[in-house]
Amino acid sequence: MEPTRPELRPLGVGEMVDAAIRLYRTNFLTLIKISAVILGPIGLIQIVATIAVGPVDVLSLVVVDPEANPMEVFEPLIPIYTVLAVTGLFSFLGSVLVEGASLTVLAHHYRGEDVDWTTSLRVGWGRFLPLIAATILVSLGSGIGLIFCLVPGIFLFTMWSVTPAALVTERVGPVAAMGRSYQLVRGRFWPVLGAIVLAYLLYMIANQIIGVVTGVSTILGSMNGEQISFLPSVIGSSLVSIIAAPFLAAMITVIYFDLRVRKEGYDLELMARDLRNIEGDAVETSPDDEDPFGLGTPGSR
Repeated sequence: MEPTRPELRPLGVGEMVDAAIRLYRTNFLTLIKISAVILGPIGLIQIVATIAVGPVDVLSLVVVDPEANPMEVFEPLIPIYTVLAVTGLFSFLGSVLVEGASLTVLAHHYRGEDVDWTTSLRVGWGRFLPLIAATILVSLGSGIGLIFCLVPGIFLFTMWSVTPAALVTERVGPVAAMGRSYQLVRGRFWPVLGAIVLAYLLYMIANQIIGVVTGVSTILGSMNGEQISFLPSVIGSSLVSIIAAPFLAAMITVIYFDLRVRKEGYDLELMARDLRNIEGDAVETSPDDEDPFGLGTPGSR
């Protein structure tokens, strides 16, 4: 049985966030399998490494000798931060792969189709290197923009916000995907920015809730002795990354299809395809390599 395709019509900011939540909830099991398979082992490595490093002496952080070498003061933190830096790199790479696979699941859902998590991972892996390149380019461009009075960075980040969706669904390269995102978002900057801000606020609330729990656990643990463990915080951040990564992909997907509906009549394209299928004038075939999601030529009406 095919899943129910989301309603294709122009959405307001609040409606986009609500649609992302429903999209995430509907595909929750598939998305979590993808996220857990990729980010779970990385989180486990972080946890094992944190346990291996062990707790940090609280007194060495609180009681500081004015004549002590600064490097000696922070020396107890070097191992834990080294571990977090190395595993953080793997976490970044894993998050990009999760994003690509999640976008595959969600794009197929918009076509009223179901796709299993292994197939989605395979598609995501096929777009992994272009996604890495696009993520780095968007981050660098937005980061440089943030340095200059903040506003240019926010502008560029918003205009390039649906780059991953364009890259995965339209099979274009990193630079072309950034240009495609810019083209789609142009004229819809404020609604897109509003939807992104609301999505990240939800992410931050979830992060803060888990952060408070792990922070209290860390404080309580340090009160029982002279050492403090970062293990609760590492466990909490691993859980947040597994749960949140697919939701952010859902938000990008909703924004992307909303823009295509508004600017390219994508809803009408699907209606026409369904009518042809009903009338028997067209036979549904597997998507080809150039158009795996049946989205038509980029920019077509």
